[in-house]
Amino acid sequence: MGKIIFYEDRNFHGRHYECSSECADLSPYFSRCNSIR
Repeated sequence: MGKIIFYEDRNFHGRHYECSSECADLSPYFSRCNSIR
């Protein structure tokens, strides 16, 4: 299964949060992320 990684800083730096493809609610991550992989 894939996963999404949200980074607080641009260019994939700073604190990051990992979410599996089963995450139901992604809105808390979008409010504080500047990069998504």
